[in-house]
Amino acid sequence: MELIKKNIHRNRQKGKTVTQVTLDDDFIVPDTKEDVEALILDSNEVEVEESRLMGNRCAVKGRLQFHLLYHTQKNRSVDNMEGALPFEEFINGRGGIPGECGVGQPVHRNGADRRTDP
Repeated sequence: MELIKKNIHRNRQKGKTVTQVTLDDDFIVPDTKEDVEALILDSNEVEVEESRLMGNRCAVKGRLQFHLLYHTQKNRSVDNMEGALPFEEFINGRGGIPGECGVGQPVHRNGADRRTDP
């Protein structure tokens, strides 16, 4: 009779934390582009590059990619612009398993695919 050993792994969600982060940064319109008169359409996407557990906090590093479509001040023509804003935030939680920090899919609310009339 032979004894067969197999490792069994089980993942269990220990807790869930939801947070809202405000990115307060300026993005300058390049000199090669016309200044913004009115915003027509904007969209954005959050890219999480790294997340790690630090005690009862989770450090999340990433960037906010954005795309803008706007009317210019001169001739009221249409132009576009895109860019990225880097961020690093700490999310407080209740305990955790050392070395594990799962970050779910970001939810976009304010500014995502917003249309405005010039």
